[in-house]
Amino acid sequence: MLEFQNLTVQKDNRRILDQLNMEVVDGSIVGLLGPDSDAKRMVLRIAAAIEYPDGGDVLLEGKSVFDKKAGTFMKYGYMSNDHVFFHQLKLFEYYEMCLSIYKIRGRMARIRIEDIIEQLELEKYTDLYLEELPLEMRPFVSLGQAIIHEPSWLLLDHPFNDLDGLGREKMRNLLAQLHDQGMSILLNCSMVPEMTGLLTDVLVFEEGKIAISGPIEEVVEQIMHERPVRMHVLSNMDGALDVLKTNDLVERVIVDGSHVIFRFRGDDIEEARLLSSIVKNGVLLQNYTRDRINLDDILWR
Repeated sequence: MLEFQNLTVQKDNRRILDQLNMEVVDGSIVGLLGPDSDAKRMVLRIAAAIEYPDGGDVLLEGKSVFDKKAGTFMKYGYMSNDHVFFHQLKLFEYYEMCLSIYKIRGRMARIRIEDIIEQLELEKYTDLYLEELPLEMRPFVSLGQAIIHEPSWLLLDHPFNDLDGLGREKMRNLLAQLHDQGMSILLNCSMVPEMTGLLTDVLVFEEGKIAISGPIEEVVEQIMHERPVRMHVLSNMDGALDVLKTNDLVERVIVDGSHVIFRFRGDDIEEARLLSSIVKNGVLLQNYTRDRINLDDILWR
């Protein structure tokens, strides 16, 4: 389990993370979503011990990621969005250098590098210097260095950036394959079609805090249910407002000409009862609909 305990980060008089507490369980693929890009990136950088919080801690399997003696760095791989390489090295040399950090050398390193190159389909790029790599291949090289030591956790910052449709599909399949092999994944991402069916859970960040969290199906259902209701009243507007204002599940009632717009926090049965009460109160309605909502604007920014 990856545990974030009371994380606080402040930069330039602004709180990037505000006493963040969350747990990411083994075996999940969790997407960091929402409009707060600074918070999402900071979560990954702190989990990878690249940056230190002003307060709080991150525990991986019960041990602080900042405790060098605990050896937690062996258990996670971090993929930066910047794809910074040692450009004077060739691919094989770069991966040799990465493995040397984990004290993996010689024949064992060579076998592991060959496996990674085959898995990521990088065979035709082995004779190129990293600076010569096509832009669309750099995310895969970066993913390779994150998984080279076979970690149990992956921390990925926008792994789909710089990829076209085929590249995104390939990256998605690789992540699904790595998950099937037992890796847990925490990733900062914008929603692309290839993410459908990949994420198990989402964490939506706003202003340094988690605004919404849970299994992706439940979160989408919750957001869709919170869409504003728009009701066109042909007659007896006062009767409609009387019912709405006395219902504890109704919020933010706004009258716009012959339309009433409001939010309803109840379930489907409670909403049906509300509509029945409005009609029974002598209100003549032409339609009762929920406004459209763009999930991309809420979740996938």
